[in-house]
Amino acid sequence: MGRPGRCGLPGLRIFVTEGYQNYISGLTTHMEARRDYAASVISLGVDMNKILLVNGIGMTRLTPVTKFMAHLPLAFHEGPPQSALIICFGMGTTYRSALSWNIDTTVVELVPSVPKAFGFFTRMQQRFLPIPKGGS
Repeated sequence: MGRPGRCGLPGLRIFVTEGYQNYISGLTTHMEARRDYAASVISLGVDMNKILLVNGIGMTRLTPVTKFMAHLPLAFHEGPPQSALIICFGMGTTYRSALSWNIDTTVVELVPSVPKAFGFFTRMQQRFLPIPKGGS
């Protein structure tokens, strides 16, 4: 037999629901939410403790590792690199790292709201978007 007072709860949740954004906003005051036809994108956190959620699933967080995703392949490329393709924009860290090589850089992102969150993760958004050597 179940615990007292809980037998009607599952049926009640059908009629009384709360969005994921409302739950997250209770955890932090530094949050931005965006929605488009593909997904809900939530950017949250402060300083170096920022994360990116797409449909409630953690995609990435601020970490130096994402810089090396561009720097290592470009550094070990035979001859000078001419261009780079970044799959998934995320917070834009890998994109910015590739641009620092002064090469043509293309980024591909399936969720339109993800690149729009770029300003939440860096104060240098105007410096990088739009840029002649960067494309999407």
